[in-house]
Amino acid sequence: MGFRWVQKNVSPIGIDIGADSVKLLQIARETEAPQLIGAGRVEIPQELRQDASQHAAFVADAIRQILKQSKFKGKRVITALSSAQAYVQHVRLAKCDPSMIEGQIQAELRGRLPMDPSQMVMRHVSVGEVFSDGATKQEMICMAASREFVLRLVNTVRSAGLDVVGMHCEPMAILAAFEHLFEGKTDANQTTMFVDIGSSTTKVLIAHGRQLVFAKTIQVGGEHFNKLVGELMQVSSAEARMVRIREAEEGVRPQFSAAEGTLQMLGSTAVVRPAEQPKVADATELAERVLASEMLEVLIDELQLCAGYHGAMFHDRPIDKMIFLGGESRQTAICQRIAQAMRMPAQLGDPLARVVRAPLTPSPGVDLHRSQPGWAVPMGLCLLPTNL
Repeated sequence: MGFRWVQKNVSPIGIDIGADSVKLLQIARETEAPQLIGAGRVEIPQELRQDASQHAAFVADAIRQILKQSKFKGKRVITALSSAQAYVQHVRLAKCDPSMIEGQIQAELRGRLPMDPSQMVMRHVSVGEVFSDGATKQEMICMAASREFVLRLVNTVRSAGLDVVGMHCEPMAILAAFEHLFEGKTDANQTTMFVDIGSSTTKVLIAHGRQLVFAKTIQVGGEHFNKLVGELMQVSSAEARMVRIREAEEGVRPQFSAAEGTLQMLGSTAVVRPAEQPKVADATELAERVLASEMLEVLIDELQLCAGYHGAMFHDRPIDKMIFLGGESRQTAICQRIAQAMRMPAQLGDPLARVVRAPLTPSPGVDLHRSQPGWAVPMGLCLLPTNL
């Protein structure tokens, strides 16, 4: 396949400002496979992540740095509302005229969000009709973020010399990154649970083919596991994080592993199937497993609640498989434990696996020769429409 770039097919630049890094991605949306134009990543220093003004200044500089080092085209940008700042809620509304839905959603969410819904930018997705409290109601997934945060995000990107032409919530971007999996009739009827384990949170989506029917953000992520490992090793969380990254990259089995699952490689992904109870190799491994098990138990409990909520809505649509995403999914032992507890087959996803990469395409901060499970959001942003 040749590398022939057609300007009209070039996507806007997808910018994902996550809890621990800034990622930029741009593709040419060809019919056979997306072609890479530019990619780059810069890590956000730990000491800047809680200071809004310093964080914004660093992010703007990071964006400019990546733009200089790669070959992005144009200044049009689509960005995402971070899961750390966006709230996801399911609501059930009485059947009403479509013009009244926005008001009903605000009334339902008042008191469930940290501020008045009128001070927030809100998006919603219709799931369908459900029977609740003796009546047929409309199930909605609502995603909201404060207007102040949205304005700050837009101004940060603009200060880097770019134009924001679209903004989407992360669940929609993640689903868009994998829509190609559901093109056939059989795949379109599949029920898939996406589990994106990031730095500070875990995003959970359940989809019927391409249709989003459930979304939730769980406040458990890699930082929590870094803290546990750091306490065990008597080092900082940052040092523990580097140890865990090195172990994952070198293919070393994480010592706090709690499952000996069976991994069957399928091209650029791996299928994780429930396994028998593990054998603990030594006392150290046992101690680490115990330390990690509490946080993993919280995550597993939340995932089981998510599956249960979906099952209550759709009795005839059991979840067929899980797809693990996010940087933390490199810790395959964690994915294996979750798959075992959920009793589901699962895959380790790579949203960039099908992207064609021209030789010597600059990609500062990201090794495109390795799988990149943490790039679902920027990939999806490149595929979503402009909406601003």
